[in-house]
Amino acid sequence: MTASTDTRVWGRPDSRRDRATLPFCQLTISAPHPKKVGYPTALVTIGDHIRKRRLDLGLFQRQVAAQIGVDEASVWNWEKGEMKPESRHLPAIISFLGYNPLPQPQGLAARLIWARSSRGLNRVSCAVLLGVDPSTLARWETGRRMPAGRHLDAAKTLLKAGPITEKAMNPFGRASVAFLLPRAPG
Repeated sequence: MTASTDTRVWGRPDSRRDRATLPFCQLTISAPHPKKVGYPTALVTIGDHIRKRRLDLGLFQRQVAAQIGVDEASVWNWEKGEMKPESRHLPAIISFLGYNPLPQPQGLAARLIWARSSRGLNRVSCAVLLGVDPSTLARWETGRRMPAGRHLDAAKTLLKAGPITEKAMNPFGRASVAFLLPRAPG
């Protein structure tokens, strides 16, 4: 007896299962679902990271925008590569992704910029937190100068992985700078 290639089930001609029927054989073939249209193949930009995470979670752009605290058009522009997010949005983006999408830099100057922008700080607010002039911070970030003494300790605090607190950045009891710290998303 040969195997039948008839795909009718129980003799009904209108019910097809697209399977060859073999006597006493139950075979199921499975494969992973194809990735959704527009799924990033390489994570190059921050927008690629956001798009991958959004598609993995099955969220709409407006839902991601609400979580990050921006307009839906901003998320669309980031995902399409039309624009890069402002540094003030990076803490919320990092929170949404669960990791920092910015590549870990080498060298003190690049690490200072990375730590500052990852926390959503601009140069002026970061300089106030460190207790230095913004032009001094700019020289550190360009590699023309290196921090020394108490400023080196403040720079090391900035480079630590944890969140910035007023106490950590203001150990000498200066006037409060809490208003400069980035707010938690949500």
